[in-house]
Amino acid sequence: MKNYALQGLAFLLLQCLALVSEAQTKSTIEGTIGDSTAGKPLQYVTVELHKGDALSAQALKVGFTSDKGKFSFSGVDTGRYTLLLSHTGFAEKQVPLTVTEGGVTALKQLQLAPAPATMKGIVVTARKPLIEQQDDKIIFNVENDPATKTETAIDILRKTPFVSVDGDNNVTVNGQSNFKVLLNGRETGMFAQNP
Repeated sequence: MKNYALQGLAFLLLQCLALVSEAQTKSTIEGTIGDSTAGKPLQYVTVELHKGDALSAQALKVGFTSDKGKFSFSGVDTGRYTLLLSHTGFAEKQVPLTVTEGGVTALKQLQLAPAPATMKGIVVTARKPLIEQQDDKIIFNVENDPATKTETAIDILRKTPFVSVDGDNNVTVNGQSNFKVLLNGRETGMFAQNP
């Protein structure tokens, strides 16, 4: 019985030593990132840690800089890594580094340069909303409804808010038949039977 207890205790001791030795081989990478033109620290810079000299498809760790431009990755194994630094309005930067056993790998202040302005032009496209309400009128923009290509005007009016069409194709707006229908901004006689 004592033999089993001693073996169990020895096993636990070896496991603890293995954990302690593994913890000692983990390192921390820390640094500061600044603006190369203004010399001020940059906050919210995306910092990606990739294994090896080339960028892998997936980063091992991802972090952001603080308001003082500082970042830190803990629990990093020894080896060669590449940091990818990116921030809106700045050119991406790759920083190769080697992490040694245990301790802290402190990087001198890294600088990001402003990205060159390469914008040739901006194209803004917009569509009118399907239904607009202006002052005392409701505008139903039929060009934005794909179903209107196969429907009649009465079918389109049936889908329009506040508009009712009965079985005899009599149109009412909010329960009243005293209204005007404009087609492309002009009054139409399409519903002239309405008083």
